[in-house]
Amino acid sequence: MTLILTAMTRRSVIQVADMRLTNVRTGKVEDEATAKMVAHAGRFVLSFAGPASMGREPTARWMARVLSGVHDPGEILAALGESAGRIVRQYPPNIRGLAIVGAGWSGEPGRPEPTYIQLTNFDFESGALFPGFRASRVELKPNEKVLLLSAGVPLPETRVSEVQQLMRRRAGRREERPAEFVAMMLRLARSVAIGRRTVGTRFLVASIPGVRLSEEPPRFTTGIAVPTGSSDWYQVTDLDHGQMPVG
Repeated sequence: MTLILTAMTRRSVIQVADMRLTNVRTGKVEDEATAKMVAHAGRFVLSFAGPASMGREPTARWMARVLSGVHDPGEILAALGESAGRIVRQYPPNIRGLAIVGAGWSGEPGRPEPTYIQLTNFDFESGALFPGFRASRVELKPNEKVLLLSAGVPLPETRVSEVQQLMRRRAGRREERPAEFVAMMLRLARSVAIGRRTVGTRFLVASIPGVRLSEEPPRFTTGIAVPTGSSDWYQVTDLDHGQMPVG
């Protein structure tokens, strides 16, 4: 089972996912460099734990294809859940468990809010399957500086809390550096990998900074032409296979 760590502050969202692919039937490692992460609309990053393929597609490519038709971040979980439900019900129970977790910026472009979303049909602790997929959403509370969450492989709450405390000391400062949080998350992930056969030591990492529109006019010019036209917020990127066009 994949380990996925997600951190959110007021300035950035970060996700770390291991890349090991294990054969459920034999227990052998099939691949150490399987991409399990997708970027959506320049605003969200999502990773999965579970089957490497959905139907005939690699799971990351399936996620990118489904998300290419989603124009509203609020519809991400519904779109993925509807498609996943049709596919995994055909799988044997021992390979049916699928979890997708994402983090990004929701709300209006001028007032983005860090948001964590999760879709799963099994319990991380026991591995027991649910009757169907359950969707959830967590936003950073006004009094919170940082939130660290784990998915897939279960982690003791004490370990997550310890790392979150370290992050809290650095979050919100003028010189807040996402690279510091990434380093902490990777140390935690690698310590888990030592004792977990299904967790690899290679990781995909994505960090999306929050952008707030400034009301002040620019103080200088660069002499570089500025592109015109509207941004393509719906472009989806499979981090293993490049960009997929909007469907």
